[in-house]
Amino acid sequence: MQQGATALAQLGLPNEGVFSYAHSSFLPDGTLLGEYGRGVHESTRERMGNGRGKAQRRNAHIPRQALRAALLDPLLPGTVRWGKAIARFDAGDSGVILHFEDGSPPERAALLVGADGIRSRVREQLLGASPLEYLGVVVVLGRSRTSHAAASERVFQTLDGDTRLYVMPFEAGVAMWQLSFRLGEAEARAIQTLDGASLRALALRRHEPIPQLLQDTAAADITGYPAYDRPCPAALRQPTSAGEALGGLGGEAGGEVPPPTLATETRVRAPVAGGGGGLTLIPGPSTLRCQALLDGIALARALRSHELRGVADMLERARRKVRASRDAAELLHSPEAMAKSNSTRARSARDKRQLESTTAAGEGRGAV
Repeated sequence: MQQGATALAQLGLPNEGVFSYAHSSFLPDGTLLGEYGRGVHESTRERMGNGRGKAQRRNAHIPRQALRAALLDPLLPGTVRWGKAIARFDAGDSGVILHFEDGSPPERAALLVGADGIRSRVREQLLGASPLEYLGVVVVLGRSRTSHAAASERVFQTLDGDTRLYVMPFEAGVAMWQLSFRLGEAEARAIQTLDGASLRALALRRHEPIPQLLQDTAAADITGYPAYDRPCPAALRQPTSAGEALGGLGGEAGGEVPPPTLATETRVRAPVAGGGGGLTLIPGPSTLRCQALLDGIALARALRSHELRGVADMLERARRKVRASRDAAELLHSPEAMAKSNSTRARSARDKRQLESTTAAGEGRGAV
Protein backbone atom coordinates (compact mmCIF):
# COMPACT_ATOMS: atom_id res chain seq x y z
CA MET A 1 0.00 0.00 0.00
CA GLN A 2 1.69 3.18 -1.23
CA GLN A 3 -0.72 5.83 -2.51
CA GLY A 4 -3.40 3.32 -1.52
CA ALA A 5 -2.75 4.07 2.15
CA THR A 6 -4.37 7.47 1.62
CA ALA A 7 -7.38 5.79 0.04
CA LEU A 8 -7.74 3.42 2.99
CA ALA A 9 -7.71 6.35 5.39
CA GLN A 10 -10.45 8.06 3.37
CA LEU A 11 -12.47 4.84 3.55
CA GLY A 12 -12.00 4.64 7.31
CA LEU A 13 -9.90 1.47 7.08
CA PRO A 14 -6.57 0.92 8.87
CA ASN A 15 -3.33 0.53 6.92
CA GLU A 16 -2.53 -2.85 8.45
CA GLY A 17 -0.33 -5.73 7.37
CA VAL A 18 3.39 -6.41 7.49
CA PHE A 19 5.62 -3.41 6.84
CA SER A 20 8.77 -2.73 4.88
CA TYR A 21 11.26 -0.01 5.73
CA ALA A 22 14.07 -0.70 3.26
CA HIS A 23 14.63 -1.68 -0.35
CA SER A 24 17.90 -3.27 -1.51
CA SER A 25 19.13 -4.28 -4.97
CA PHE A 26 21.87 -6.83 -5.67
CA LEU A 27 23.71 -8.44 -8.53
CA PRO A 28 23.36 -12.25 -8.66
CA ASP A 29 26.76 -12.61 -6.92
CA GLY A 30 25.56 -10.56 -3.94
CA THR A 31 27.16 -7.25 -4.88
CA LEU A 32 25.03 -4.42 -3.47
CA LEU A 33 23.87 -2.01 -6.16
CA GLY A 34 22.02 0.33 -3.84
CA GLU A 35 19.42 0.65 -1.14
CA TYR A 36 16.98 3.21 0.16
CA GLY A 37 14.28 3.62 2.78
CA ARG A 38 14.11 4.68 6.44
CA GLY A 39 15.54 1.33 7.50
CA VAL A 40 18.90 2.04 5.90
CA HIS A 41 19.10 5.82 5.71
CA GLU A 42 18.23 7.63 8.91
CA SER A 43 16.53 11.00 8.56
CA THR A 44 16.95 13.99 10.85
CA ARG A 45 13.55 15.33 9.85
CA GLU A 46 11.18 15.50 12.79
CA ARG A 47 8.18 14.84 10.60
CA MET A 48 8.01 12.55 7.57
CA GLY A 49 5.09 11.53 5.41
CA ASN A 50 1.85 11.48 7.34
CA GLY A 51 2.91 11.41 10.97
CA ARG A 52 5.55 11.36 13.66
CA GLY A 53 7.60 8.46 14.98
CA LYS A 54 5.86 5.14 14.42
CA ALA A 55 3.00 6.98 12.78
CA GLN A 56 5.22 8.03 9.88
CA ARG A 57 4.20 6.85 6.45
CA ARG A 58 5.34 3.32 5.70
CA ASN A 59 4.52 0.71 3.11
CA ALA A 60 2.13 -1.96 4.36
CA HIS A 61 2.05 -5.27 2.49
CA ILE A 62 -1.46 -6.70 2.56
CA PRO A 63 -2.58 -9.94 0.87
CA ARG A 64 -5.17 -9.15 -1.76
CA GLN A 65 -7.63 -11.52 -0.10
CA ALA A 66 -7.34 -9.69 3.23
CA LEU A 67 -7.76 -6.30 1.58
CA ARG A 68 -10.82 -7.51 -0.31
CA ALA A 69 -12.35 -8.84 2.90
CA ALA A 70 -11.75 -5.49 4.66
CA LEU A 71 -13.45 -3.62 1.81
CA LEU A 72 -16.43 -6.00 1.69
CA ASP A 73 -17.04 -6.29 5.43
CA PRO A 74 -18.88 -2.93 5.89
CA LEU A 75 -21.31 -3.65 3.02
CA LEU A 76 -24.84 -4.92 3.51
CA PRO A 77 -25.37 -8.62 2.66
CA GLY A 78 -26.15 -9.10 -1.03
CA THR A 79 -24.50 -5.84 -2.12
CA VAL A 80 -21.90 -7.85 -4.03
CA ARG A 81 -22.99 -10.90 -5.99
CA TRP A 82 -20.29 -13.21 -7.28
CA GLY A 83 -20.32 -15.45 -10.34
CA LYS A 84 -22.23 -12.99 -12.54
CA ALA A 85 -19.90 -12.68 -15.52
CA ILE A 86 -21.33 -10.27 -18.05
CA ALA A 87 -22.00 -11.50 -21.59
CA ARG A 88 -23.27 -8.24 -23.10
CA PHE A 89 -25.29 -5.16 -22.27
CA ASP A 90 -27.95 -2.97 -23.89
CA ALA A 91 -27.78 0.75 -23.18
CA GLY A 92 -30.41 3.42 -23.66
CA ASP A 93 -31.74 6.63 -22.15
CA SER A 94 -33.42 4.72 -19.34
CA GLY A 95 -30.31 2.88 -18.18
CA VAL A 96 -28.29 -0.23 -18.93
CA ILE A 97 -29.60 -3.80 -19.21
CA LEU A 98 -27.05 -6.46 -18.28
CA HIS A 99 -27.04 -9.98 -19.75
CA PHE A 100 -25.04 -12.69 -17.97
CA GLU A 101 -23.09 -15.71 -19.11
CA ASP A 102 -24.92 -18.07 -16.75
CA GLY A 103 -28.23 -17.39 -18.52
CA SER A 104 -29.85 -15.82 -15.46
CA PRO A 105 -32.50 -13.13 -16.07
CA PRO A 106 -31.19 -9.76 -17.31
CA GLU A 107 -30.99 -6.90 -14.84
CA ARG A 108 -31.30 -3.15 -15.24
CA ALA A 109 -28.81 -0.67 -13.81
CA ALA A 110 -28.37 3.09 -13.90
CA LEU A 111 -24.59 2.79 -14.17
CA LEU A 112 -22.18 0.26 -15.62
CA VAL A 113 -18.48 0.42 -14.74
CA GLY A 114 -16.45 -1.94 -16.90
CA ALA A 115 -13.63 -3.14 -14.65
CA ASP A 116 -13.61 -6.71 -15.91
CA GLY A 117 -9.99 -7.13 -16.88
CA ILE A 118 -7.71 -6.73 -19.85
CA ARG A 119 -10.08 -8.89 -21.92
CA SER A 120 -13.07 -6.85 -20.82
CA ARG A 121 -16.41 -7.73 -22.42
CA VAL A 122 -17.64 -4.23 -21.64
CA ARG A 123 -14.68 -2.61 -23.36
CA GLU A 124 -14.95 -4.82 -26.42
CA GLN A 125 -18.65 -4.10 -26.88
CA LEU A 126 -18.12 -0.35 -26.48
CA LEU A 127 -15.00 0.05 -28.55
CA GLY A 128 -14.58 -3.10 -30.60
CA ALA A 129 -11.80 -5.66 -30.44
CA SER A 130 -8.20 -4.48 -30.34
CA PRO A 131 -5.04 -6.58 -30.17
CA LEU A 132 -3.09 -6.97 -26.98
CA GLU A 133 0.52 -5.78 -27.08
CA TYR A 134 3.12 -8.13 -25.64
CA LEU A 135 5.68 -6.36 -23.43
CA GLY A 136 8.42 -8.89 -24.14
CA VAL A 137 8.50 -10.12 -20.54
CA VAL A 138 7.15 -13.21 -18.78
CA VAL A 139 6.36 -13.26 -15.04
CA VAL A 140 6.43 -16.18 -12.58
CA LEU A 141 4.92 -15.52 -9.13
CA GLY A 142 5.13 -17.47 -5.90
CA ARG A 143 5.00 -17.14 -2.12
CA SER A 144 7.31 -18.95 0.24
CA ARG A 145 7.69 -19.40 3.98
CA THR A 146 10.93 -17.83 5.12
CA SER A 147 12.49 -16.37 8.25
CA HIS A 148 15.51 -14.88 6.52
CA ALA A 149 16.40 -11.35 7.61
CA ALA A 150 16.57 -10.14 4.01
CA ALA A 151 12.83 -10.77 3.67
CA SER A 152 11.81 -9.38 7.07
CA GLU A 153 10.47 -5.82 6.88
CA ARG A 154 12.48 -5.38 3.69
CA VAL A 155 12.06 -5.58 -0.06
CA PHE A 156 14.99 -6.84 -2.10
CA GLN A 157 15.73 -7.81 -5.66
CA THR A 158 18.50 -9.37 -7.70
CA LEU A 159 18.96 -8.63 -11.39
CA ASP A 160 21.42 -9.31 -14.18
CA GLY A 161 20.16 -7.13 -17.02
CA ASP A 162 17.80 -9.79 -18.36
CA THR A 163 16.31 -11.67 -15.39
CA ARG A 164 14.96 -10.05 -12.22
CA LEU A 165 13.80 -11.58 -8.93
CA TYR A 166 11.78 -9.21 -6.73
CA VAL A 167 10.94 -10.32 -3.16
CA MET A 168 8.68 -8.56 -0.65
CA PRO A 169 6.83 -9.38 2.60
CA PHE A 170 3.42 -11.02 2.11
CA GLU A 171 2.39 -11.77 5.68
CA ALA A 172 4.24 -12.76 8.86
CA GLY A 173 6.81 -15.42 7.95
CA VAL A 174 5.84 -15.46 4.27
CA ALA A 175 7.50 -13.66 1.34
CA MET A 176 6.07 -13.15 -2.14
CA TRP A 177 8.49 -13.34 -5.05
CA GLN A 178 8.19 -12.29 -8.66
CA LEU A 179 10.62 -13.62 -11.25
CA SER A 180 10.52 -11.85 -14.62
CA PHE A 181 12.64 -12.20 -17.71
CA ARG A 182 12.66 -11.53 -21.43
CA LEU A 183 11.11 -14.23 -23.61
CA GLY A 184 9.62 -14.50 -27.09
CA GLU A 185 5.84 -14.26 -27.20
CA ALA A 186 5.18 -17.82 -28.39
CA GLU A 187 7.31 -19.26 -25.59
CA ALA A 188 5.76 -16.84 -23.11
CA ARG A 189 2.25 -18.02 -23.98
CA ALA A 190 3.33 -21.59 -23.33
CA ILE A 191 4.24 -20.57 -19.78
CA GLN A 192 0.53 -20.33 -18.99
CA THR A 193 0.08 -24.04 -19.64
CA LEU A 194 2.71 -25.14 -17.08
CA ASP A 195 1.76 -26.42 -13.63
CA GLY A 196 3.29 -25.07 -10.45
CA ALA A 197 6.00 -27.71 -10.21
CA SER A 198 7.13 -27.04 -13.78
CA LEU A 199 7.13 -23.29 -13.16
CA ARG A 200 9.25 -23.78 -10.04
CA ALA A 201 11.75 -25.85 -12.02
CA LEU A 202 11.82 -23.14 -14.69
CA ALA A 203 12.42 -20.46 -12.05
CA LEU A 204 15.30 -22.44 -10.55
CA ARG A 205 16.91 -22.78 -13.97
CA ARG A 206 16.53 -19.08 -14.68
CA HIS A 207 17.67 -17.84 -11.28
CA GLU A 208 20.38 -19.62 -9.29
CA PRO A 209 21.40 -17.12 -6.54
CA ILE A 210 18.48 -17.76 -4.14
CA PRO A 211 17.41 -21.38 -4.68
CA GLN A 212 16.10 -22.00 -1.15
CA LEU A 213 13.37 -19.39 -1.47
CA LEU A 214 12.12 -20.98 -4.69
CA GLN A 215 12.48 -24.56 -3.47
CA ASP A 216 10.45 -23.80 -0.35
CA THR A 217 7.52 -22.57 -2.43
CA ALA A 218 4.62 -25.02 -2.75
CA ALA A 219 3.70 -25.85 -6.34
CA ALA A 220 0.11 -24.76 -5.64
CA ASP A 221 1.39 -21.27 -4.78
CA ILE A 222 3.13 -20.64 -8.11
CA THR A 223 1.66 -19.17 -11.29
CA GLY A 224 3.08 -17.66 -14.47
CA TYR A 225 1.98 -15.66 -17.50
CA PRO A 226 3.19 -13.25 -20.20
CA ALA A 227 2.78 -9.50 -19.61
CA TYR A 228 0.48 -7.59 -21.98
CA ASP A 229 -1.07 -4.16 -22.28
CA ARG A 230 -3.41 -2.33 -24.64
CA PRO A 231 -3.19 0.99 -26.46
CA CYS A 232 -5.68 3.66 -25.46
CA PRO A 233 -8.42 4.00 -28.09
CA ALA A 234 -8.22 7.78 -28.48
CA ALA A 235 -6.74 10.99 -27.16
CA LEU A 236 -8.06 12.59 -24.00
CA ARG A 237 -8.44 16.33 -23.58
CA GLN A 238 -8.84 18.00 -20.22
CA PRO A 239 -12.58 18.83 -20.09
CA THR A 240 -13.73 22.40 -19.58
CA SER A 241 -17.08 21.38 -18.08
CA ALA A 242 -18.89 18.41 -16.59
CA GLY A 243 -20.77 17.98 -19.83
CA GLU A 244 -17.56 17.85 -21.83
CA ALA A 245 -16.06 15.40 -19.34
CA LEU A 246 -18.99 13.14 -20.14
CA GLY A 247 -18.74 13.70 -23.88
CA GLY A 248 -17.61 11.03 -26.33
CA LEU A 249 -14.30 9.33 -26.94
CA GLY A 250 -11.20 11.28 -27.19
CA GLY A 251 -10.50 14.90 -28.13
CA GLU A 252 -10.40 16.63 -31.44
CA ALA A 253 -9.47 15.03 -34.71
CA GLY A 254 -5.74 14.87 -35.12
CA GLY A 255 -5.13 15.17 -31.39
CA GLU A 256 -2.21 13.51 -29.68
CA VAL A 257 -2.59 9.75 -29.33
CA PRO A 258 -1.83 8.81 -25.72
CA PRO A 259 0.67 6.12 -24.76
CA PRO A 260 -0.41 2.49 -24.33
CA THR A 261 -1.92 1.46 -21.03
CA LEU A 262 -1.15 -1.60 -18.95
CA ALA A 263 -3.53 -4.29 -17.72
CA THR A 264 -7.26 -3.55 -17.45
CA GLU A 265 -9.08 -0.62 -18.97
CA THR A 266 -11.97 1.08 -17.21
CA ARG A 267 -15.09 2.24 -19.07
CA VAL A 268 -17.93 4.14 -17.46
CA ARG A 269 -21.44 4.93 -18.61
CA ALA A 270 -23.03 7.67 -16.55
CA PRO A 271 -25.99 10.07 -16.67
CA VAL A 272 -25.12 13.42 -18.17
CA ALA A 273 -25.40 16.07 -15.47
CA GLY A 274 -28.73 17.78 -16.02
CA GLY A 275 -29.22 15.84 -19.22
CA GLY A 276 -32.34 13.93 -18.34
CA GLY A 277 -30.64 10.56 -17.92
CA GLY A 278 -28.89 10.38 -21.28
CA LEU A 279 -25.87 8.10 -21.50
CA THR A 280 -22.43 8.86 -22.88
CA LEU A 281 -19.01 7.25 -22.74
CA ILE A 282 -16.05 8.09 -20.54
CA PRO A 283 -12.79 6.57 -21.81
CA GLY A 284 -10.42 5.43 -19.13
CA PRO A 285 -6.99 3.84 -18.97
CA SER A 286 -6.20 0.97 -16.70
CA THR A 287 -5.17 1.28 -13.10
CA LEU A 288 -2.31 -0.38 -11.29
CA ARG A 289 -1.92 -1.63 -7.75
CA CYS A 290 -3.12 1.08 -5.35
CA GLN A 291 -4.54 3.19 -8.20
CA ALA A 292 -7.77 1.17 -8.24
CA LEU A 293 -8.57 2.28 -4.68
CA LEU A 294 -7.93 5.91 -5.55
CA ASP A 295 -10.02 5.53 -8.70
CA GLY A 296 -12.96 4.11 -6.78
CA ILE A 297 -13.00 7.10 -4.44
CA ALA A 298 -12.62 9.59 -7.31
CA LEU A 299 -15.44 7.95 -9.28
CA ALA A 300 -17.77 7.86 -6.27
CA ARG A 301 -17.20 11.54 -5.54
CA ALA A 302 -17.68 12.49 -9.18
CA LEU A 303 -20.97 10.63 -9.43
CA ARG A 304 -22.25 12.05 -6.17
CA SER A 305 -21.47 15.62 -7.19
CA HIS A 306 -22.46 15.18 -10.87
CA GLU A 307 -19.12 16.82 -11.66
CA LEU A 308 -16.92 14.47 -13.63
CA ARG A 309 -13.86 16.67 -13.89
CA GLY A 310 -12.44 14.45 -11.14
CA VAL A 311 -12.78 11.46 -13.48
CA ALA A 312 -10.64 13.21 -16.07
CA ASP A 313 -8.04 13.85 -13.36
CA MET A 314 -8.21 10.15 -12.50
CA LEU A 315 -7.56 9.20 -16.11
CA GLU A 316 -4.54 11.45 -16.38
CA ARG A 317 -3.10 10.15 -13.10
CA ALA A 318 -3.58 6.57 -14.21
CA ARG A 319 -2.13 7.33 -17.64
CA ARG A 320 1.12 8.53 -16.06
CA LYS A 321 1.30 5.45 -13.86
CA VAL A 322 0.74 2.95 -16.63
CA ARG A 323 3.22 4.69 -18.93
CA ALA A 324 5.82 4.49 -16.17
CA SER A 325 4.98 0.83 -15.64
CA ARG A 326 5.42 0.04 -19.32
CA ASP A 327 8.76 1.84 -19.35
CA ALA A 328 9.84 -0.03 -16.23
CA ALA A 329 9.11 -3.39 -17.87
CA GLU A 330 11.80 -2.54 -20.41
CA LEU A 331 14.23 -0.73 -18.10
CA LEU A 332 14.27 -3.38 -15.35
CA HIS A 333 15.38 -6.03 -17.82
CA SER A 334 18.20 -4.00 -19.33
CA PRO A 335 21.92 -3.75 -18.41
CA GLU A 336 21.36 -0.15 -17.31
CA ALA A 337 19.29 -1.42 -14.36
CA MET A 338 22.53 -2.70 -12.80
CA ALA A 339 23.87 0.84 -12.30
CA LYS A 340 24.93 1.59 -8.72
CA SER A 341 22.50 4.03 -7.14
CA ASN A 342 20.46 4.41 -3.95
CA SER A 343 17.20 4.76 -5.85
CA THR A 344 14.72 2.58 -7.69
CA ARG A 345 16.20 0.40 -10.42
CA ALA A 346 14.01 1.99 -13.09
CA ARG A 347 15.23 5.45 -12.10
CA SER A 348 18.84 4.23 -11.98
CA ALA A 349 18.52 2.81 -15.48
CA ARG A 350 16.85 5.96 -16.77
CA ASP A 351 19.52 8.19 -15.25
CA LYS A 352 22.32 6.06 -16.70
CA ARG A 353 20.82 6.19 -20.17
CA GLN A 354 20.38 9.94 -19.93
CA LEU A 355 23.98 10.39 -18.77
CA GLU A 356 25.29 8.20 -21.59
CA SER A 357 23.16 10.06 -24.12
CA THR A 358 24.37 13.45 -22.85
CA THR A 359 27.99 12.28 -22.87
CA ALA A 360 27.68 10.93 -26.39
CA ALA A 361 26.11 14.18 -27.59
CA GLY A 362 28.92 16.19 -25.99
CA GLU A 363 31.58 14.02 -27.59
CA GLY A 364 29.86 14.43 -30.93
CA ARG A 365 29.92 18.20 -30.65
CA GLY A 366 33.59 18.08 -29.62
CA ALA A 367 34.45 16.00 -32.66
CA VAL A 368 32.82 18.54 -34.93
